[in-house]
Amino acid sequence: MTFSEYINLAFEELRRRKVFRVAVAYLVAAWVVVESSSIILPAFGFSDSAVSVVIVMAMFGFPVALSMAWFLDFTNEGVVRTRDPDEGGMATLNGVNVSALVAMIVMAGFLSYRLVIQAGDLGPRVAAASVSSPRPALLRRDAAIDDSSEAVAPEEVRSIAVLPLVNMTGDPEHEYFSDGMTEELLNGLSQVEGLRVVARTSSFAFKNTTEDVRDIGKQLGVNTILEGSVRKSGTTFRITVQLINVADGYHIWSSTYDRRLDDVFAVQDEISRAVVQALQLRLLGDRGKALVASAAIEGSAGYDEYLLGLHKLHQRTEEGMRAAIGHFETAVVIDNGYAPALAGIVDAWIHLYSRGMTDFESARTGADTALKQALRYGANLSEVQASLGLYRRMIEGDLAGSELALRRAIDINPNYAMAHLWLANTLSRQGRFRDAFAELERAEQIDPLHPAVITNIADYLFSMGRYDEGVAKLERVLEIDPGLTEVYSVLTEWSGEYGHLSDGMRRAREALDNHPDDPRLLSQVGMLYIRLGDLGAASEYLGRARTLDPDSDLVFLGTCTYYFANEQYADLVQMIDERRFTSADNDVMRMLTAWRGLAAVMLGEYREGAGALMESLGDAATIAFDPSFDIYLLSYLAYAYQQLGQTARVRETLDEALAVAARARGQGWRTPRLNYGIAAVYALQGRADEAIGQLRNAVDAGLRAPGLTGTDPQFDGLQDLEAFQLLVAEVDVDLNRQRAEVLHAAGELTMAQAAR
Repeated sequence: MTFSEYINLAFEELRRRKVFRVAVAYLVAAWVVVESSSIILPAFGFSDSAVSVVIVMAMFGFPVALSMAWFLDFTNEGVVRTRDPDEGGMATLNGVNVSALVAMIVMAGFLSYRLVIQAGDLGPRVAAASVSSPRPALLRRDAAIDDSSEAVAPEEVRSIAVLPLVNMTGDPEHEYFSDGMTEELLNGLSQVEGLRVVARTSSFAFKNTTEDVRDIGKQLGVNTILEGSVRKSGTTFRITVQLINVADGYHIWSSTYDRRLDDVFAVQDEISRAVVQALQLRLLGDRGKALVASAAIEGSAGYDEYLLGLHKLHQRTEEGMRAAIGHFETAVVIDNGYAPALAGIVDAWIHLYSRGMTDFESARTGADTALKQALRYGANLSEVQASLGLYRRMIEGDLAGSELALRRAIDINPNYAMAHLWLANTLSRQGRFRDAFAELERAEQIDPLHPAVITNIADYLFSMGRYDEGVAKLERVLEIDPGLTEVYSVLTEWSGEYGHLSDGMRRAREALDNHPDDPRLLSQVGMLYIRLGDLGAASEYLGRARTLDPDSDLVFLGTCTYYFANEQYADLVQMIDERRFTSADNDVMRMLTAWRGLAAVMLGEYREGAGALMESLGDAATIAFDPSFDIYLLSYLAYAYQQLGQTARVRETLDEALAVAARARGQGWRTPRLNYGIAAVYALQGRADEAIGQLRNAVDAGLRAPGLTGTDPQFDGLQDLEAFQLLVAEVDVDLNRQRAEVLHAAGELTMAQAAR
């Protein structure tokens, strides 16, 4: 018998004795037991050694199972020794049987070896899951892990959220320090190529929460979460961090760092590198040399002040932002040339101005001084370039320069959500709405719960006619922080735009219950009353807003709308002439010039009105707040030319208005006011049916105004048409209904009266 025949007979004997079948069944069962124990045992308080015992038992049980398959057989008579097929007696160890047994032992050894390899792969994961506590991480959000497991995350891990480190000092005054450490970890990790890092605001939305880590990960759209704690005693602190797999809630890696405060940046760099190594990601070129996106400083006192400044800045209140400026300035005094703090000063001044909390000149002076120093000491920092871009748009009105700086900031740090947000605003002002929305979507990926990001996205959804989606976005923000008056303000504004006036009033009054002296909210309630046709109530709310903040540009522009609606054109011109020379903001100046032009046209001063409208329009694709308003101004300009008998200019202006409308629609713009502006153009062109059609579209989309077109003279040629009169009647009926609802909600009308 040849060797080959001998081996074949041996394997045939193994098959006859069902050894292969038993081996496969055993391996499947052992795999199920090992996997189940690695999940179940730690959850019930067993240490990782218990899981190791299960693995070892499975390994040693495998040869035993194969031996039993060789010598025993299950028959109708019960368990018997395996019989020899030729002699019908008991099995004997002949040559073939010996060879088969040797083959079985080799196979058992090989498969046991593979099981050992699997156990080795499981070991670190199980050990990490039970570090410090036998329970899963999802059951212990505030655990302070004191171990350095070397488990490595899977290669597919590419996203992370850094939850606020828990302040375990026992002193609330140290909260800023733990928050600052969290921010520095965020900054460091955001420099890593291929790693998507959720930004600060979204991560901090889960501060002090006991929510399941897996649910947090799903909401933030990440597959790993870094959490931990900070203890501080004098000049010494301990930072404990652990990386958690969102899929199962177990630790991937953990470590503890005990350091003195004077080497805080080195610790931040060390922690960032350790997490990156655990995630098995390769750094991007030179960025691997310094993961922390901050200028290194020697002393700790300046950094302490910087953290305090960040803590106050993110409160977004006037008191908080002014306090932030003070802390940033102290940091700069202590550590001369500390660029991140200088960039913080720029941002704080501009945020104060954009929220109507300071005048333009104060904001420009404060931001300009800090920006020059920031560029001198840290021009290569993402934060500094982003602040430069914000300054160029908000203070200088330089859109091209703003875009250049913001794109440079994103090149330096693609995970800086504010740079994407501010770039979106700059692109929007250039009429590049689709590009702007794409940047907002990138910002949302980085910081999915940031109120400013979500509010801006909602603005674009409203602009694209997606009202319900915009409302859903803003309601999500209010669930996170019900005290955000700015979100209520946006909801109120767009509720009015889409004709949901009573809903807008309800939301505004909800906010006013908590912030009765907020000028912006009071002004917007006044604007809603203008849309409802109640000019007396509008005057009352706008007057209160001006009394509280006489320097607010937003409140002043609302007052301009009231004067125009009340046909106080001469008073409007006088008020603007007194105001426009005290405002240095380019956007405000353009709006004031536009209102003056509209008032002049209504006063019959067509030449003067046309000049003011031309000045305010400039490039109609870039300077107005939205294309709907551009088209509205162009229709008034065409009307003025029409009254002056300048036929060629009328035609050119109306063609330009339709071109603006086409560009806006091509960029996705869909609002009731856009339809209204196009209707005004058609009416001036004598295209009555098409004008009525556009008004129909506007009303269906939610346009509501007394008399439908108010006092706008572009529609004079439609007044006697039955179709126009029917639209006016339809709108007036709905306005009466909503006025009654508003009065009833205010307690000024009974339910029966409201129903009538």
